[in-house]
Amino acid sequence: MDKLSRSIDLYIVAMIMQVFIIFGFLYFNLHDNTFLDFIMLGITAFIVLIAYFKGTIWGLLSATIAVFIYASYFLYLSLIQNINININVYLWVISIPIISFLTGRFGDKLREIQNENKELKNEMKELVTIDKKTGLSNLKGFYEDLEREISRCKRHKFPMALMLIKISYYNELLVYFGERKMREIIGEISECIVKSTRIEDIQYMLNDDTFAILLIETDELGGEVVNKRVKDDIKNINLKLDNQEKNINVEVKVGIVEYNENIHDAIELKKLAEKELEYDV
Repeated sequence: MDKLSRSIDLYIVAMIMQVFIIFGFLYFNLHDNTFLDFIMLGITAFIVLIAYFKGTIWGLLSATIAVFIYASYFLYLSLIQNINININVYLWVISIPIISFLTGRFGDKLREIQNENKELKNEMKELVTIDKKTGLSNLKGFYEDLEREISRCKRHKFPMALMLIKISYYNELLVYFGERKMREIIGEISECIVKSTRIEDIQYMLNDDTFAILLIETDELGGEVVNKRVKDDIKNINLKLDNQEKNINVEVKVGIVEYNENIHDAIELKKLAEKELEYDV
């Protein structure tokens, strides 16, 4: 990355110097400038844009075409009409390819940094296992932990239960309360979940409306105790909303499944817990 940054700095400095040379030369040769020089200035700007957005190859190709046509025109004037070639012609013939190359390389290097940055962001997303809104583990962390605990249960025959907690009518609540207030409610629900579980249990935010608790060394009966605690704490949230004159209650559905040897993997265990959600009324 440092080498790439130095390359970009080098190309920027070289481009600035090249632009300074072009404008400096035109300024000090005002008496020799023609309308064609201003046209070439516009063409150069257009080629610079092509080189920046399309890359070095397209920039040099455009520069070659422009220089060939420009040089051919003055070669014709020189050979056929015996007109002396002005020094400005040499300026454009040399400057256009150089600035095209510099701009193209600058654009290439900049895109390289952008691609590296994009790849790093994607890698970070893959590595992150914490939900930003609640501070709980996310879906990626959930599957990693669940697979590990299933493997542990198979080896040591420990009990384990998975609890899913889904906010009922989430979309309707979002419309009613608004995004900001809904974030606060989700934060309060996550606090209820953390408070209702033990230190060794692991809590997750799977998506916008679904939480999960991995109840370590706990059977389904122990999960029902946690279920009652969570629902009692959520009643307190509803009392708080009533005090704020919000005449609507937040309800949740809970599904609990205890792991057994007939369950093959984490995905199957999660699907069974989702099915249990349907029976919670």
